[in-house]
Amino acid sequence: MYKVITSQFGGVTLPGRMITPSGMTWKSEQISCRVIPEEIEVPTEVHQLSERILAIKKPKENARTYHLRSANVSQESLALEVGKSWYRYNLLHAAFEDRLREEHPEVFEVLLHHVRPEDLFNLKALGGPLSSGVGITTVVVLAEGLTVMVHRSKGVSVNADMDHPALAEGVNPEAGVTGEIDLPKVAIRSGLEELGISTRQEDLVFLGLCADGRYWWPGLIARVEVSLTWNELRYRSESARDRWERSNIRFISYTPKGIAQELAFAMEPGRGVTGFGSMALLEAGIADFGREEMEAAFRSF
Repeated sequence: MYKVITSQFGGVTLPGRMITPSGMTWKSEQISCRVIPEEIEVPTEVHQLSERILAIKKPKENARTYHLRSANVSQESLALEVGKSWYRYNLLHAAFEDRLREEHPEVFEVLLHHVRPEDLFNLKALGGPLSSGVGITTVVVLAEGLTVMVHRSKGVSVNADMDHPALAEGVNPEAGVTGEIDLPKVAIRSGLEELGISTRQEDLVFLGLCADGRYWWPGLIARVEVSLTWNELRYRSESARDRWERSNIRFISYTPKGIAQELAFAMEPGRGVTGFGSMALLEAGIADFGREEMEAAFRSF
């Protein structure tokens, strides 16, 4: 049976889990991402399954996509490696979409023969379209001690109709032509495209790799402070290019209590927070306020 991968913090169940150690942080200059030139090989059964999914989803084009292959983690650096495949859609993403699970349960069953829950934390074992495309979720902290939450549109393919911290951006394949992907620039681009705001590389703090437990999907999380008020940010966001990805935007108090209040109901239908979002908010809070204060705030709920 399909199960959400969860974690516990301060007595609250969250729909995500850290892959790198909780509480670690890195600055932009400590983050790197190398593109491996070789094509990724996948089992024949998985290749055939991917063709079936493409026939169901009928994309306008089936282009190359970068997939996370490995992560080397230390206090000094967080170094990622990605490889290319021809699959526009990550198979795990597609398999966990509600419509595909309901109408084509055999897709999920075949994938589970190749992906076990413990494989999620062995990125080299996943490989190819069975691992995540590279993306970054960023918590935006405003000048007023607030942070931004968006409700994702029903039109997006992953985590539709759920709440999420301000920014979520996938890596554009063209960004890696030189063999390196500038991950801080990806986070900066997301600010411009999704909220219409400029952020500085030196203000980015990377919080590590986490898993979206609803999709068995690993990805990067980060945090950035901007010198804008809520009204200023909301005004700028109205002209953002990717505004279509959200149905609304709101703020919450960026305090241990405000974060805990937002995440206390993260697993409940109608009040759900994405797995990436739950981990990003939690880790940002731990980095800024300390683990003890965050645990106390969570236990109060």
